[in-house]
Amino acid sequence: MNRTLKDAIQLARSNNLNWKQVLQDRINAYRVTPHSTTGKTPFELFRGRIANTRLTPGWMKWGKGLVDNRPGYWHEKEEKKQRNQKRYYDKTKRVKINDLEVGDVVRVKSPVGCANYSKYSKNFKDHKAV
Repeated sequence: MNRTLKDAIQLARSNNLNWKQVLQDRINAYRVTPHSTTGKTPFELFRGRIANTRLTPGWMKWGKGLVDNRPGYWHEKEEKKQRNQKRYYDKTKRVKINDLEVGDVVRVKSPVGCANYSKYSKNFKDHKAV
């Protein structure tokens, strides 16, 4: 987000535009854009209603677009979305479950560019939690 705002300011300055107005426009656009996880805009989550913009339909301006503010509702929804994203990633990338335990003997890969060492270390016993 910061990089986007910085780029907007630089672009405004190079085109001789009022950078404060460009920055305000970008921030307003962010506030009324729905987030992919929650499906709601930051303005809705903060204020509990839909923002009044020039593009907001009249029937939404007067109370029809209220946000569900039950305790923990958005937190649960976000956790569910993240679990689904993790499940999808693990499935597509064929992630293997790590079954190592403290005290298992493992081999550690040597850093790149160490010509004097073999690719993997000799047996290494880890004493910390994995």
